[in-house]
Order: sequence, then structure tokens, then C-alpha cells
Amino acid sequence: MSEQQKVEAFAKEYFDQLAPYVRLASVSAKHQHIEETADWLQQKFQTLGAKQTAQWHEFGGSPMVFAEFDGQSERTVLFYNHYDVQPPEPLDEWHTDPFEPTFLPDGTVRARGISDDKGELMSRLTALQYLQDHGGLPCHVKFMVEGEEEVGSTHFEQYVDAHKAELASDLCVWEGGSVNEQEHFNVSGGVKGILAFDLKVQTADVDLHSSLGAYADNAAWRLMDALTSLRTPDRKLAVDGYYDLVAPMSDSTKQAVAKMDFDAEGFKQRAGLRTPFLRDDPKLASVNEPSLTVNGFNAGYNAPALKLLSLKSPPPSSIAA
Repeated sequence: MSEQQKVEAFAKEYFDQLAPYVRLASVSAKHQHIEETADWLQQKFQTLGAKQTAQWHEFGGSPMVFAEFDGQSERTVLFYNHYDVQPPEPLDEWHTDPFEPTFLPDGTVRARGISDDKGELMSRLTALQYLQDHGGLPCHVKFMVEGEEEVGSTHFEQYVDAHKAELASDLCVWEGGSVNEQEHFNVSGGVKGILAFDLKVQTADVDLHSSLGAYADNAAWRLMDALTSLRTPDRKLAVDGYYDLVAPMSDSTKQAVAKMDFDAEGFKQRAGLRTPFLRDDPKLASVNEPSLTVNGFNAGYNAPALKLLSLKSPPPSSIAA
């Protein structure tokens, strides 16, 4: 049996010891099972032989779980993960229990958070146990596992600033990873950052008949006008200052990007893309261009039947972008 086969066999056997982690419905948006999950993780790190563990909660919010392991060199690797997950709703779209890890015939596992981010930490804990059983860790290892990633990591910066000494390391590996269609590892050397917001428009206190649109402005049109103003006709972003922090790419970075795998036609087919790419070089754009995406749109009456008049006052038309 090869080393890879040994590791895979070990991972399958070890899965049951980690399955309780998935069964904890740690939904941060509802502050559900947060403390129980943090406690489970701290206990697991202790079982794995951590020389120290802690829960940091002096700034409020969900506890930050920290663990440190000794290794055979002075080098230190810090792993970041988060133990909170998104709500499982809508439940009627699930074919399995969201919080019961279920193996499918293709060998994959279905459960809420199994790919963001509980499964990734489970893989790391499995590797940690395997190495502990086969000669020990090659270097010092630290873990920082937060419980607010799915709600914007509200207190994360405060905890990092306050615990710089404990978190000091030579390398930080972020929450997860993947392979592409060519079975090559995706390695990201940086992130763009993200900002999410709701844009709302209200033009009257009551729902107006559609015929009044001849002289009374419509909230949905105003909303669409606002969205349209954010981009130029060639699909560049028109927001002042949006490109100010986009640094020019060095020649070495461009060469590295050129060597990246990018199956443009395969992406179009898998996504069922109905429009051309916005850029001649989508691979380069994915690395170094900002984006602004409309994630949802809601306006007016949305039921199947036609509605022209109502005396009720609905919520303002809104957009999540």
C-alpha cells in the first residue's frame, strides 16, 4: 500500500471521530450552537496533543479558538479556519439532513459547512493526527479558528491585534483549498477583499397604480438607474476611486498568471454562460481586476398573477449587491 493509500484509508477511518463537529449547527447569523462548537474544538485540540489551547472572548462576539503544537523544527505554520456556517434554509432544497454528514455514491460528503469551512478543518485535523501517529509534526503548528466569518468577521481584527505574539508564525495558510479541472492545486497568493451592501429605493408611502407612472416615479426604475450608473458602457466600473488601489502588475506576476490553468471553453460550458466574457483575457481579469456584482434584486409585486393596484404599503424596493 502506497503512502497516499495509507493516508486515505486513515482519513476514512478517522472521519467518525470528526463527524460530531459537522452535527453542531453552528449558525453564526442566529448565534446558534456557537459556544458548544468552540468547546468541542478546544477539547479536540487537547486530545490531539496541543501544548496549549485557549478561547479568546474579551472583545465579545463568538469565541476565537487557539491551539499550538510543538514540532521538530523552529519553523511555525499558522492555519486559519472558521467554525461557523451559513443557515441551511431553504430546507426543502436539501436531499439529506443538513447537519448529518452523508456519503454519496460518488464518494463526496453532503452537509452544511462541509466545504466552507468545517470539512477543510477536519482534513487538517486528520493530517495532524496522522502525523502525530507517524513520527510527529515536522514543524510547530498553530490554529486560529473564528466563529464569525459568515457574518463579516466583526471582531476578528481586534483579536488578531491583541494576540499578535501568540499568532506569530513563518507562514499562514488560509481556510481552504481546491483543485481545478486538471486536478492541479489552486494556490492563491492574496485576496481582493469584499464589501457587501443593500441599496434601497422608496418613492411613495403606498403602492401606486401602474398608470400613475406617467407622472409619479417608480422605485424599481430609480433602482435600475442607480445600478446602471455604476458601470460604463464597456463594463468598466464608474465608482470614484474604485481602481485607486489596484497596483500595476509586475512582469513576473504577469508571467505567473500566463502559466495558470484556465479552461475558458470548459467554464462556459459548465456554467452555461449565455454572454461573452467581459474581457479579452478573463484569466488576467480574475487575478487583478475589481468587480461589482448584483447578488439579488427585489422590486414590487413578485407573485405570478398580474397586480396593478393595491392599497397596502409593501416594503421598499431593494437590492443586495
